[in-house]
Amino acid sequence: MSDGLPLYADEVSVNAQRIVDLITPQTIGFAKFLSANDTGETGGHQSGFLVTREAGPVLLPLDHTIWIDKTHISIQWLHADQTTDSMATWYTSKQEFRITGGINKVITTSMTGDLLIMVRVEADSYVATCLGTEADINYARDSLSLSPTATDQLVQLELPEPSTEEEMDEDAAFAGYTEGLTDFPETLEVSRRAREFYALLSGVPGEVTSDPDKTLLAWVDTEYRLFRFIEQSLIFPRISEGFESVDDFVKLANSVKNRRAARAGASLENHTAEVLNGSRIMFTPQARTELNKIPDFLFPDQDAYHDEAFPSEKLAMLAVKTTCKDRWRQVESEADRIGTKHLLTLQKGISANQMKEMQSAHIQLVVPKPYIDKYPRECRPLIWTVKRFVEFVRSLEH
Repeated sequence: MSDGLPLYADEVSVNAQRIVDLITPQTIGFAKFLSANDTGETGGHQSGFLVTREAGPVLLPLDHTIWIDKTHISIQWLHADQTTDSMATWYTSKQEFRITGGINKVITTSMTGDLLIMVRVEADSYVATCLGTEADINYARDSLSLSPTATDQLVQLELPEPSTEEEMDEDAAFAGYTEGLTDFPETLEVSRRAREFYALLSGVPGEVTSDPDKTLLAWVDTEYRLFRFIEQSLIFPRISEGFESVDDFVKLANSVKNRRAARAGASLENHTAEVLNGSRIMFTPQARTELNKIPDFLFPDQDAYHDEAFPSEKLAMLAVKTTCKDRWRQVESEADRIGTKHLLTLQKGISANQMKEMQSAHIQLVVPKPYIDKYPRECRPLIWTVKRFVEFVRSLEH
């Protein structure tokens, strides 16, 4: 792991850096991937964008802890260079907030799948931006340690105190594991431990069930929380000790950020491999194809791919990416013998136009079932669930 500059430093926009810098121990924000409904691709944009109850505290007055019906807020939008006079409305029946007022001027249909980050800087004053490139999205995700599975979430530098019995049980289990750690475990180890903790705390068996979509998301989410707990346990004491120089501080900060960046993609790959193993499916991870290309998963294996006598129609590949707004084009050339490439992502929505581009390039999108309703309505029938992909590769074997 490099302790130098973050891998994406040169590609990150000024707006991404500005919004990340606004998150301090004294501020609070929320982040969400814009769904088709948020951007108007489903025709519901006149009602504004959604903020769930879990992220709702960012919209409460600084001196209140109760849910309010309506409040006027001012939002400075960095990406649009505009300020909107907006309204945050609490809907008791739906248990959600809606932000309305000038939103259609700063959020358009082409922004489906962008990462929206909004930070409260004063009582009723906010700064927000929408990040559309993967470099910006990954920079914000890694800098702020955003959950890869949460639809929208509070953004805070400190870990929240556990408030439910389930959260306290989880923290106690994590603490028992981290107590003897002196360094970060390997990513494979953290993934394995996360699956064990999920099985222990949920009562759900560790093996893949008949619902691989739900299982995959649960594993990824548990690992995210476990990793943050490990990070807090190992890094916070180092911060408390102080630093002898600015260079020492920068070195630690960059190592934390780079570790987060490396872990996110590896986590999804690790748990996807376990879904495939649990489904008794043959595959080669990180196989080599033409020009030394490396698809994440090749079916049934690398030897079959390079055997010209093996039928091409019995081959398949799966690329795995937490986000896919830009990098899906890399998948096109990863396996020349395979006509349609499959791409598994945790991306919560892309525009209809981008979906058409992917279809034209013979990229079949695979998305965990709970996320499909974040996509434009006309795109949803075109998306495969994880379960459908598992059934597809299993049918190739037989």
